[in-house]
Amino acid sequence: MINKKSENRIKIIFLFLLIFTMYGFSDKQVNTAAIPTDRLEQKWWKERHEKILKKLDSNPQLILIGNSILHALDYPDRKILWENI
Repeated sequence: MINKKSENRIKIIFLFLLIFTMYGFSDKQVNTAAIPTDRLEQKWWKERHEKILKKLDSNPQLILIGNSILHALDYPDRKILWENI
């Protein structure tokens, strides 16, 4: 016969497995990094976007698409990097 303490442990294990199964193996998980967002609502982003649009050239030699590392290349102390490309 199972005592009360063992019964509670079994219930806890069962609930853990149930929750893990529901959330751990769900194919409905969404990678939030893959969801496009409209950043033009954010003032700093809109200003940056407009600054980049002003720099556009009809015949660019190089186009970089990236993340915050490339964003940091616009800082004034990184100008030497652009001069050496």
